[in-house]
Amino acid sequence: MCILAGNGYLAAQDAIDFWSDNSLSENTLLAEKQRADSLIGLISENYFNQGSYAAGIVQELYKIAYRTKDANLFVQCVYWDALVEYSQHNDQNLLANRIDSLMQIPALTENQHNLLLLNYASALSNLAYGNFPSAFRRAVEAYRKAVELDDRRLIVETATTLGNIGPYIQDYELSRYYYQIALQQCPPNTQKSYQIKINYSRLQFLEEKYDSAEMTIQSVLPNIIQSRDSSMLGVCYLNLGSYIAAQGERDSAYRLYMKGIDVLHNTDNNNIKLILLGNIGNYFRYKENYKEAIRYYSKAREIALEDSNVNIYASVAYELSILFAQQGLTDSSYLYLQEYNSLNSRIQQPQTLDSYKNYVDIVMELSENQIQLSKQAANLKAKQLVIITVTAAGIIVALFLLWLVAMERRRSMRQTVLLKEIENKELIDQLGHEQEIKKLQEEKMDQKIREITSYSLLLANKNNLLKEIEDLASKAEEETGNQNCLQIKHLVGESLHMDGDYWQQFVGLFTQVNPHFFDNLKQKFPDLTANEIKLCAYIRIGMSSKQIAQMLNLSPESVNKNRYRLRKKLGMEKDEALDKLIASL
Repeated sequence: MCILAGNGYLAAQDAIDFWSDNSLSENTLLAEKQRADSLIGLISENYFNQGSYAAGIVQELYKIAYRTKDANLFVQCVYWDALVEYSQHNDQNLLANRIDSLMQIPALTENQHNLLLLNYASALSNLAYGNFPSAFRRAVEAYRKAVELDDRRLIVETATTLGNIGPYIQDYELSRYYYQIALQQCPPNTQKSYQIKINYSRLQFLEEKYDSAEMTIQSVLPNIIQSRDSSMLGVCYLNLGSYIAAQGERDSAYRLYMKGIDVLHNTDNNNIKLILLGNIGNYFRYKENYKEAIRYYSKAREIALEDSNVNIYASVAYELSILFAQQGLTDSSYLYLQEYNSLNSRIQQPQTLDSYKNYVDIVMELSENQIQLSKQAANLKAKQLVIITVTAAGIIVALFLLWLVAMERRRSMRQTVLLKEIENKELIDQLGHEQEIKKLQEEKMDQKIREITSYSLLLANKNNLLKEIEDLASKAEEETGNQNCLQIKHLVGESLHMDGDYWQQFVGLFTQVNPHFFDNLKQKFPDLTANEIKLCAYIRIGMSSKQIAQMLNLSPESVNKNRYRLRKKLGMEKDEALDKLIASL
């Protein structure tokens, strides 16, 4: 096993000698320490705005730790390294395994503050990589240690990170709880307090409290503009645009996205830029300005490729596939869909949400047990003091009896803890199997959804082509009177209306993804016709009016009229969204 030290590697068995053997003079050590403090200040100022620059400074800090053989400084290097990695959302798990190895070296962990920093660094690295169970476990351990050491800054940092993990496991109450702790411990009207509120607004957005999320961002936006923190301002514009877009104000959201791109011009935080570029591409695709959409998607794709950001790269490939499908360019759509599938197979996605929640419950239960045991120990000490104070004569007997009681309790507690560890290990193993099963089910479900969409779009393109052939045949018949044209029209007309087999195949695929959709629809609205049921199914998979028109061999205007009549049959109000109602069935 080896550990990183500056630009070299150090064998673990030599670690103790390495950190204790120092041959530098006192003056040299003082100069190196001053230089290290200066570099840490630079990293702290630049890790979010200038990620590459900060990463280079971290490497310089590693070199100083290597030269001075300073274990405490080395742990700080690891901490800042993980913070830079997390801030830039690196998809490669570069540090997590290394940190686990470092935590086995006593020379690095005998200092409790170092143990706190290593746990927190591991949490950040795992969170950047999407390994949420490990991130949560390490963050809880770091938070407990920060509370024990009364380190207010790291209480705020670890509580904020635990709040950030909450949405990934859909435990919004947990997230809200830790955000409140972070805000209580954080000095008001500081950049950190603004950052916590921005993160909290994201929680409100995920809970579909769009107005509240927007108000939270607006409350801190003037302060962030005044602070001239470009990256944080870019995050504000990105989030605010998303909240407004969710309320249907796409043009206003687009203007905010462009502001975000503008303020990030001189920063080195590509992750925010990538998300903004993708959102702008989505806006132009919605506006059917495909040329501009491709331009922004291509920019995002280029940056994601340079940064090896597989998540964003895969997302852009999928959006390009949909865009070309909307234009009827089936070959290009298929190529990008293949690229998306290839990239997606390389992404290590988070495990199942239910398993995360069970894991959280286990950790929180263990935490409560530890608190209870601490209270019991405190009560026992208080009783001892009372006995000693009340009667000196019986002190020996009392202490002896208490010692026996304590030994029995300790033995009982050890047995309980041992049993609990065995149960937890069995439960974690079971959760691992359930996670794998759930992951396979989700992948299979995603594949079915893609099959339905691709199958429907290909048929829509076929119907569109046949309709064009039919129109050309009609025109040729009128101009030439050729009877072959009439026969062509007849054959094309039959093909356009031979949709029985397609519909049965579509229903079979659709029911695998939405097993109760048709039953619920017929039960709640028994008067719907067969064509209206088809219309509902196409709306359910997200097809546009133009695509539905091609599927049903109708004009887009006719489809819009059918949608209007369908709304009346469903008894909908004017302000209700047809898509949302159908999605709820």
